[in-house]
Amino acid sequence: NAGQPLVITNGGASGIYAGSTDLAYQKAVDDEADIIDCSVQMSKDGVAFCMATADLSVDTTAAAIFPDRATTIPEIQKDDGIFSFDLEWSDIQSLQPQLSSPFEKTSDLKRNPAVKNEGKFMTLDQFLQFAKAKSVPGILINIDNAAYLASKEGHDVVTTVSTALHKASFDKQTTQQVLIQSDDTSVLAKFSNLGYKRVLAVKEEVSDIPKATVDEIKKYADAVTLTRFSIIPTSHGFTRKETNSVLALQAANLSVFVTTLNNEYLSLAFDYNSDAMFEIATYTQLVQVNGTITEYPGTANKYLKNPCSNLNDPDLMYAILPINPGQMLNLTKYSENLSPPKPALAVKDIADPPLPPAIKVQDGAPPPGSSACAHSGLSIAAMALLSLLNGLFHI
Repeated sequence: NAGQPLVITNGGASGIYAGSTDLAYQKAVDDEADIIDCSVQMSKDGVAFCMATADLSVDTTAAAIFPDRATTIPEIQKDDGIFSFDLEWSDIQSLQPQLSSPFEKTSDLKRNPAVKNEGKFMTLDQFLQFAKAKSVPGILINIDNAAYLASKEGHDVVTTVSTALHKASFDKQTTQQVLIQSDDTSVLAKFSNLGYKRVLAVKEEVSDIPKATVDEIKKYADAVTLTRFSIIPTSHGFTRKETNSVLALQAANLSVFVTTLNNEYLSLAFDYNSDAMFEIATYTQLVQVNGTITEYPGTANKYLKNPCSNLNDPDLMYAILPINPGQMLNLTKYSENLSPPKPALAVKDIADPPLPPAIKVQDGAPPPGSSACAHSGLSIAAMALLSLLNGLFHI
């Protein structure tokens, strides 16, 4: 329906099947998601494919197959990982998908073990062809680590994505919406004037977005993705009063998407009564976000398409009502001495330097503009000195 929040997937229906696989995307289509997504990763030999992160040890069996490839890359994450750009595409294809849960480490709460390793990985080209064949209303292409991939791995992921979209004719049609998402404003700048909707992903938790920051965002984006806790913070498992971030962005004609919604009770504040429907109702009816990013698109659609979600219907006898954020917290001992709110989002937090050129740095080779010239200059100086000494000895 017009004006109804979009249901946007996170790796397809990644709560049901391993994320970013053909099965997860097909389930998302079956669940009538509005937007299916592909977070683009790059293999060592330059194949673009869909996966939630560049670290393959999370959503694939890479940890068991390539344990010797584990390394630490602080520019990407603090923990060790087995990164896609260190493996050839043929190596990645030898892996199995792995249905993971964000709650496994802390609670051992796993998702459907019967399909843990089912599904096939999709290249970016295959994902785009799938989206066209299924006539989904729209797609979201997420781009992370573009600067690192260019400067350290020689991969121009922006050009790769642009070329793939052009090849699949997404730049020549208006029936399917195309969203380009990144946490890097320099990436979004590359997609200006192409007809795509640009989405800035604000991954850190923030308490407010001042007008100066909103004005800066508008230079690069048409929409903003915020974490759940940047919209409705929590403390001790209870919600706190909602922030003004959504209102500030929407007042500037920027759409707002909330991420990431799940079904598991461990992801829900106590206020939601262990029911994901109450959380969806709160973000869509009370906060009035423009879209929900979820690993369970079927749940979001069941709520949004249920007559009981239309609070404007005068004949509505029953309704799934949003909660009142902060109400339950005020009834507890935790309401005193709460931790201070997270910082506001500043202009400096979203201002990114221009993307570097895609130049592959060979192992053992000095980076461009570094000690190579110094070594060259040193060699010339040494040769001149030897020549001078040679001349002296022949006097």
